[in-house]
Amino acid sequence: MEDSDVQDRDADSVQGQQSRVANRTAANITYGDYGSHVKEYGDLVVSFDPLSAYMGEASTNRSHAFVDTMSFSTSSSRNVDQCSTELFYLFTKHQNAPEGSHEKYEAHVKLNEVISQRTQVDNNVKHLGELLFGVEKGKEVLHSVRPAGQPLVDNWDCLKSFVKIFEARCGRLTPYGRKHVRGIANICNAGIICTSMFKLVVGTLVKGI
Repeated sequence: MEDSDVQDRDADSVQGQQSRVANRTAANITYGDYGSHVKEYGDLVVSFDPLSAYMGEASTNRSHAFVDTMSFSTSSSRNVDQCSTELFYLFTKHQNAPEGSHEKYEAHVKLNEVISQRTQVDNNVKHLGELLFGVEKGKEVLHSVRPAGQPLVDNWDCLKSFVKIFEARCGRLTPYGRKHVRGIANICNAGIICTSMFKLVVGTLVKGI
């Protein structure tokens, strides 16, 4: 879903997403002479349901690296944010395992491992922005959202190259880590297109676990 990680999912609808993306891609002739390939399928009348009904409530600019145990303990899987589904599964598995069991220990170890990985990728991207633009400007660049109708990035070759360089140093981006692709795209949009300079800066980041 386009920009669903930064928009209010309670205010946006499935139909709203479909219409915006279809109109934009059709206007830009994204798929040759045929325009948009965005189509509606199925018999369920869900067009006007809020996105939060399917993807959880958004948490704009908030790290999902840490487990909010109070939130998880009172949530059903239906209301868990998409970025937190893996943590919710591991947390539930840990909570339901018998006290003192090997299963509980393994779930605890895995939960801590996932949290550590998420924290590391969050910190690496944050540090990357600070090194390139400074502390305040870096945060602004990484979290900026382009106006509706504009593509994620102006130079797709730059984005693909930078993601590849980042992954070579920091490890392959997981589904959680892919939320940072927008930040890397913003670096390209801000005029940082020198591959050698980007590689030099990325080389100072913590290696992937």
